[in-house]
Amino acid sequence: MKKTLLRKSWIPALLLAPVAFAMKEAGAADAPGRQAHLSGLTARITLPNGTVQMAKLEGLGCSQSICSRVAIKGKAGDNSLASFWLDSIAAIKDTTENGALLVMKDGTGQRISLVTDFRVLYLANQSRSPEKLDLTKIKSLEFLPPTE
Repeated sequence: MKKTLLRKSWIPALLLAPVAFAMKEAGAADAPGRQAHLSGLTARITLPNGTVQMAKLEGLGCSQSICSRVAIKGKAGDNSLASFWLDSIAAIKDTTENGALLVMKDGTGQRISLVTDFRVLYLANQSRSPEKLDLTKIKSLEFLPPTE
């Protein structure tokens, strides 16, 4: 009887342990020294024909789904996969079929080769309807400062 009771009391504890660790990790981004990155940034998008569109960037991904809400990945000059936080990018310019120039907030530039999983922009426009836009089909994207 005591063994059964002991087993039953350990089962919930074992099942809840992973949840507790996951919650601790989720809160760690708010801890001092660790920076949480912004998502849902507002962007000014210029299309090749000169049309300007304002939209909220929901994330980047492939044509099927969003892969990230806070970062873009691409191949750097040495052909290694690199991640760039969206909230550290001022603009994405000079897009081609294979690449783009990331202009960082500190003024430096980084040319990346686009990878399949990070070339589609997921946008929420003013009418709040979702929209997908291939990064290679824009002239430029400028991130606007957050409004508080």
